Amino acid sequence: MTRLVTVYKQKFNGYESRRFQAELVDWPEPGWIATLSDASIHPSFKANRPAYTTPYVVYFLSTARMLTTSFYFTETGELQEAQCDVAMPATIDGDSVRFVDLELDLIIRGDGSHYLRDFHEFAEHRVRMGYSDEMVSGARAALLEALRLFRNSTFPFDGAARKLLERELAIRGKALS
Repeated sequence: MTRLVTVYKQKFNGYESRRFQAELVDWPEPGWIATLSDASIHPSFKANRPAYTTPYVVYFLSTARMLTTSFYFTETGELQEAQCDVAMPATIDGDSVRFVDLELDLIIRGDGSHYLRDFHEFAEHRVRMGYSDEMVSGARAALLEALRLFRNSTFPFDGAARKLLERELAIRGKALS
């Protein structure tokens, strides 16, 4: 079962930093929403301007944890980059999926190297947007959890995104080039 949804990435103050269409796909992992975006048919916008993306993006959005992951693939299925956003748990309402990005990110390059980023932005937004102490400690713990999951090759960093991409393309009669 797939259905078209619009995913909204917002900041804590409600600012929409990204909006994209994706297909909501069946996913057996409890507490996670899975989507697939095909750049050839699903538009993506950043700050209300068209955003160019890689050919395929698989998103795993947690509804229970403070993590949202995106995996960017080439036409051949090669991972270009993965990004794990520390975010408030995602919600789904009808054809809308929403999550609030809390700036802290784990970035994984296609070669497996990785780094953490946006600590200054997080500190600025903590003051300007009024993040509670509980939210700050939760965000920091979530970033450490993302790093642990990645280093242990645990879901969502266990190859699940590539498997989902292959499965969904096969259902549509497509294959990776």
